[in-house]
Amino acid sequence: MRETIFTETSAIGLRELLVGKHALDRDFGSVQVQGQPISIKIARSGGAVVNVQPEYDDVVAAAVALNRPVKAVLAAAIAEAQRAWST
Repeated sequence: MRETIFTETSAIGLRELLVGKHALDRDFGSVQVQGQPISIKIARSGGAVVNVQPEYDDVVAAAVALNRPVKAVLAAAIAEAQRAWST
């Protein structure tokens, strides 16, 4: 990337910053929405569940199979996950 910036622009220097990432511990589970399986990521902090998030590709596949809007299936999957792993 540096080489491209120097050869394709008028830049004669650039600043670099290292960026780190802090990720929560994760577990995986699944829920059913009208019989369609949807994988769920379960995020924990200090052992407590702080977030549950459906896998988007599974939500889309379920929405297609059920002929329902993606946002409706996503909402149902989140609700099921929250019931299963209360946050």
